[in-house]
Amino acid sequence: YGDHRDLHLCDRRQRQMCIRDRYQRRVRVIKNNYARNIWDDHLISRLSDLVKSIAEGLKAMLNKYVKAETLSKLDECAQYLESKAYWEHAHQSDDYKVIVEVFSHYLDEFD
Repeated sequence: YGDHRDLHLCDRRQRQMCIRDRYQRRVRVIKNNYARNIWDDHLISRLSDLVKSIAEGLKAMLNKYVKAETLSKLDECAQYLESKAYWEHAHQSDDYKVIVEVFSHYLDEFD
């Protein structure tokens, strides 16, 4: 008859693949814009959205296991990393290059 957990496992895998694919599309755009030296408000918005999505995923995953103050600190960090001020600073330094390299590594791991 099969175990009902098998259905949940398939649903979870499908959801994980959808999430992965959504991140991969965003990361590819960021990587391509970096390679072409494109820097505009649209790219900053994409970077901010990516950080926000990652932070929301972390919060959902950690919600049961960490203190509320830890989640609050995660929110503060995410808000800073989502800000246009941070991305303008990162773009002027080596931080942006490192971020793109990390995203590229992420893409390579899942391709």
